[in-house]
Amino acid sequence: VKEEEEEVSAATAAQQERPATQPAWQGLVACWELVCVRHWRPRPEFVQAMRLIQGERVRVLCTDGIWAWGHALKAPARWARFPVGVLAQPGRPPRPWHADDVAFVAEPFEAPSDILGYMSVEPGDTIRLLRPTQEPHVWAYAQRIPVHGEVDQVGSPDAGWIPECVLRRRGAA
Repeated sequence: VKEEEEEVSAATAAQQERPATQPAWQGLVACWELVCVRHWRPRPEFVQAMRLIQGERVRVLCTDGIWAWGHALKAPARWARFPVGVLAQPGRPPRPWHADDVAFVAEPFEAPSDILGYMSVEPGDTIRLLRPTQEPHVWAYAQRIPVHGEVDQVGSPDAGWIPECVLRRRGAA
């Protein structure tokens, strides 16, 4: 949280230092599709900013080097701004998954502490998808496969939403 506040403070200071003649959004580009690499929550006074959760895929229309203007792929009607520093090129395009697919976790994901329904996973975890993913294949509802074969119930801490980008098919790099 402290890191997020420092990033927002730095972005605010940079916005205030910008000369009045320089446009707030420069570098209009063909849309980039990027992925959020860590959770980010705007302060309440940033009314045009949007909270992002690690793994969220976004479409960015333009950036000023500090802020990006775009939308989450799962919410294309809600345009907002978010810091460039929490975005990166995705390692691969999103893939569709089917119910009962088994995958392994290649990257860590820590569930947001203030939102229910997400599941934290670590590299090496094996999961089973409980539902098929839907376009644009950003989130997967899955259950961790227990190491010792015990059975967990849907809705337990070992089942929830995880970003598709942390998953790999068996045998895939």
